This record gives sequence, C-alpha cells and structure tokens, in this order.
Amino acid sequence: MFIHLLSLQNTYRFTAAERLKHRSLIDLVYTNGSKFRSVQLAARVYTQPTETKQLPKVVIMVPKRLVSKAHNRNRIKRHIRESYRLHKGIIANANNNNGNALFIAWIWHSKQQSEWNNVQKEMKEIMAEMAKAGIC
Repeated sequence: MFIHLLSLQNTYRFTAAERLKHRSLIDLVYTNGSKFRSVQLAARVYTQPTETKQLPKVVIMVPKRLVSKAHNRNRIKRHIRESYRLHKGIIANANNNNGNALFIAWIWHSKQQSEWNNVQKEMKEIMAEMAKAGIC
C-alpha cells in the first residue's frame, strides 16, 4: 500500500522536467501548434515524433497587456498550473500511446480575473477537444 501511495503521489506533481523552457520550442509551439480555445483560456499544441517516451512539456502564458498587475497574473498562472496538474493524466495516458513528444502552451486571453471553477471547467473542455482531434 505504501508503494502505491508513492506512485500516485508522483503522478500529481508538476516537475521541472514537464516545463517548457526553451525559447525556440516555445516559438515553434506558438507558430506551428494547433489552436484550441474556450472563453478565457486557449491552448496551442505541437506534436513531434520521438523514439522515447516523454512527459508533455507545458508553458503557461498570461499577457501583461491583458492583466497589468503582477499579483493577478501570478494568481491566474497558479490556477492554470493547478488545474493542469490535477488533470494532466488524461493527456499523459493518451500521449504514451502515440509515441509523440507533446508541447502545450496554455494562454490566458481575458481581462477578467480567474475563478478556480471556471479555469478547471475550461481546461477540461480544451483537453476533451484535444482528445477528439486525436492530438493527445
């Protein structure tokens, strides 16, 4: 039982290995990625064939021109990050079967403040659209 709890605990982490950090990859995702959009949240998804299994790499963007206060941007990013952390198993399980490296840019495109329930609902909608499109 102890081993099972450890493995379950590790699946709900958002580690540094899952973060998309390289500017060239972020630009590639933003320019060539498929677009998925809901009311306040959007996602750009780019897939690349790979020989080894990889975790999906994620970057979260909240534009300064839409949300001017830093503490509000940080709150929105925290909500997006937490929602992704809780629901990333949907993408990770589907992605392991494809054999593709998956890069995702979550982009906030609203001037309104984020509400936890709305962010979570919109992320689920976008993930369902991704699965329907066969990307993940």
